[in-house]
Amino acid sequence: MLTYALILIVCIISTFIAHKSATTNKFVFFVTSIIAIVVPACIAGLRGIHCGVDILVYCKPAFDRVPYYDSFFKYYESSDIDLFFSILIYTTHNLFGSFNMALFNIELFIVLFFFIASYKLRDEVPMWVSYPLILIGFYALSFNLMRQCLAIAFLTLGYTYLLRNDNFKKFLVFLFISFFWHKTAVVGGLFLLFIHFASVQKKEIRVILSVSFVTACAAIIIIFRALLSMIALLGGRFAFYETYGGTNGSSGYNTVVLLGSFICIFLSIICYYLKILNGRTAYIFAMICVASTMSQLLGIYTFFASRIGLYFAATYAFYLPMIATSPKLTNRTSFIAVIIVFAVFIAIWLRIHGMMGGVVPYRSTILDI
Repeated sequence: MLTYALILIVCIISTFIAHKSATTNKFVFFVTSIIAIVVPACIAGLRGIHCGVDILVYCKPAFDRVPYYDSFFKYYESSDIDLFFSILIYTTHNLFGSFNMALFNIELFIVLFFFIASYKLRDEVPMWVSYPLILIGFYALSFNLMRQCLAIAFLTLGYTYLLRNDNFKKFLVFLFISFFWHKTAVVGGLFLLFIHFASVQKKEIRVILSVSFVTACAAIIIIFRALLSMIALLGGRFAFYETYGGTNGSSGYNTVVLLGSFICIFLSIICYYLKILNGRTAYIFAMICVASTMSQLLGIYTFFASRIGLYFAATYAFYLPMIATSPKLTNRTSFIAVIIVFAVFIAIWLRIHGMMGGVVPYRSTILDI
């Protein structure tokens, strides 16, 4: 646990300096940005193969199979691993031949996508707040859920185009590409797309879309398994979706995260009436929290299903700091609010780290930890 704490401290300090120097000193910004990205990637690359269950489930086997195929196309055809992840593994093996380098490259892409997303939203949310919060939520988790965290990071980067200037076209490009990192990205992305589409409509239409959205979320919870069976009928790799409705005994939603989603719905309403958030931002955040609540409740079927909510959880690292750093708050109140947000993220991490797939404590035979 100390390893993760040190990484967080290093990233807070380096990102703080990067944020302050982004427009005043490009060299300092570049150096501190490299530190914030490469240091966590290096620690991830040096971890042992037992630090993360999925390393031995699909990552190491995918890496070890590369020498048996004389072309990427044959390698990919024989695999059930997503296209871009396969390209990353195949290329790393042929260029470096080191599995630890593969782990490094996977994490490098994850933290790079998240860092760029934080950079693009630095005018709305300070980088030194959003980026470390994302790391609290996803850094250790990405040691296990490598493919999905790649998709989450990439889609989060695409989401900045919606959040900044409602660029639906660019988000759609990111949404399409994210499918090739992990198929579930399409589900999370379509929810985010619908929410933002509804937010730009006239009040009457927005009310209708909102009621439809909440009704659809409730219906999905009820008919989830039947819905997955329909998707699986498409055949091919779509059959994989049925895994998210299985009865493998690992069902059950996370009470802490579910409670947090409920609280954030009420928080968005309060922030709207106190004018801490503008009406549209408060609406978007509330609808994302509704989708997050739905995702958590899908855990009654299987733990895998609740992981769809991770795409929504990433946006919390932007919306909660928006509230904490709102111009409506005094400097002192804002500082306290930022501390509270960090404390909440850390508290949730401490509560659920045991469900992250054996990544705590951090283990590395290379570092003798």
